[in-house]
Amino acid sequence: MSKILTTKELAEYLKLTEVTIYKYANEGKIPGFKIGSRWRFDKEKIDDLLKWDVLTDRARRVSDKRGWNDQADYLANLEKYVKNLDI
Repeated sequence: MSKILTTKELAEYLKLTEVTIYKYANEGKIPGFKIGSRWRFDKEKIDDLLKWDVLTDRARRVSDKRGWNDQADYLANLEKYVKNLDI
């Protein structure tokens, strides 16, 4: 079972302010849900989001290095690249 975090706990975990957590949650940038008026966050979903951000950042850098200039090149090679990652 995944741990559920409060806004304060998530802010500490991500080293962000609580205000930023509220902003990102309201904008849909981080996954969360409300219980009444209070936000709660599934730590497993947050960790998955962080892994995805790392993965896409790495893929973007590889894309730039390898000259995958258009979206078709990027998508065609992204799957191949991701399969070789060890994260």
